[in-house]
Amino acid sequence: MDMNVFIGLTALPLLVHLAFVNMNLGISIISVYFRHVLNRIEEAKILAKILIAGEFVSGTLGTVLTVVLAGIWTPLMNIAANVLYIPLLISIIGISLRLPGIGGYWYTIESGKRLNLFFGFIMVLGGLMIPFGFRYIFSFINYPLGLLSLSPLE
Repeated sequence: MDMNVFIGLTALPLLVHLAFVNMNLGISIISVYFRHVLNRIEEAKILAKILIAGEFVSGTLGTVLTVVLAGIWTPLMNIAANVLYIPLLISIIGISLRLPGIGGYWYTIESGKRLNLFFGFIMVLGGLMIPFGFRYIFSFINYPLGLLSLSPLE
């Protein structure tokens, strides 16, 4: 099979994933702002519903990308596991915080204001940690310093 097919299979989910990740992060911040600064609970609930649907899309496509990269480009995953462990760990911790944060935020949006603010903070913090880790990875792609002393492709 032509390699361009695999690149296409990776590129389309990546573009949609990146669009939804940025949209989800903005919507989560705006929803917390509407709930706690403007005290507009109904609008915050609508934004939270959109956020949950967007998280399903971005999470599913992120999983697709991981499976495709692990299955097709195993040397890339070897480099990522060896050289980029810390930024990947930051992103994984962010995902681990964000998903329960979204659930807690949704279920407390009408009741406890302080508990909802706590879950909103966890949701936004986790959402910011994910791109923080990946920005490090993207900067590594531009200047792969760690590969000078490590040869994971052999």
